Amino acid sequence: MQKCVYRVVVAVLFAFSGAYAFGGVSVSSPGSGASVQNPVRFVATASSSCSKGVAAMGIYDNNQLLTVVNGSRMDTNVYLAAGAHNNTVVQSWDHCGNAAKVKVSLKVTSKTFYNIEEAKGWLGYGELPPIYDICTDCRPLVEWGMKQGITSPRLSGTSTRFDLGGTLPYSDALWVNHLIGDGTTQNMLDGNESISSGIKNFVYDVYFYSDNLGAGHALEFDLGQYVGGRGFLFGTMCRTEANLQWAIWDNPNARWVDTGIKCNAVNKQWNHLVWRFQRTADDQLLYKSVTLNGVTTNLNWYNKSIKSNWHGIVVNYQMDGNKVQKDYSVYLDQFHITYY
Repeated sequence: MQKCVYRVVVAVLFAFSGAYAFGGVSVSSPGSGASVQNPVRFVATASSSCSKGVAAMGIYDNNQLLTVVNGSRMDTNVYLAAGAHNNTVVQSWDHCGNAAKVKVSLKVTSKTFYNIEEAKGWLGYGELPPIYDICTDCRPLVEWGMKQGITSPRLSGTSTRFDLGGTLPYSDALWVNHLIGDGTTQNMLDGNESISSGIKNFVYDVYFYSDNLGAGHALEFDLGQYVGGRGFLFGTMCRTEANLQWAIWDNPNARWVDTGIKCNAVNKQWNHLVWRFQRTADDQLLYKSVTLNGVTTNLNWYNKSIKSNWHGIVVNYQMDGNKVQKDYSVYLDQFHITYY
């Protein structure tokens, strides 16, 4: 959310607080009493008898303002803590000094790791063609690094910068964070797999920014679940050169498969990416949908899992070099993983 929007809304709040007449708010999603998962989608409209119309709409949870949109229509996502929410309010403010609100009761049944880009425990590796096994002693053929606490560019708080370079064309850098199970950075060892075995669905939600996306071959956004003797690597690749489309990882055949879906990432702006994955009851991987900068494409693409003697859940981010292997950087912010 841009700071200027908040300044406008704060001014509206101070000027028009206390009046709740002359208009109404209608919430079409979620329904009151619903069980929902993060991110929670709110769809609502507002009306007013004010000749100048509705100025803005916002969402409160336990009296905390979570987000604001300008105008009389809202279609936005917010993150809420797991459990019951009995004081969630959608409110509108018009240009004449009036406000209206509707209370919505919800139960959030998912859990979320927030701002993973700021977490401890990230491991970085190089990867050299043509085998692409991970390595830590392969500099200067491939160079990589990451720096947390970046204040510009950022969306809120701080972002994390990831860097790739080197001298060998088509070399890559992989960063891994072990969330659950072996090597956990979140204090969730899960030795008996009681946590992971109950997790079937994932939402991979991240913002990324670069002023030179074309300097690399691709960016990879992956999540792996290893449970019950099976491995489920949900691998996705945004090609930033050549055909500029999404590819997804074929586990049994260890190869990338182009989807035909364009990955229209934009230079010099924050790109918002959301992937939805599912581990099915018959141990398959289901790539449900991808949303980039507000445009959602449903894939519903299935892939088979593979045998694995490891257990846990890991999140990956990777940068791939191209034939020039030019140095470039990508910033990540508001990187959330939701599971249920």
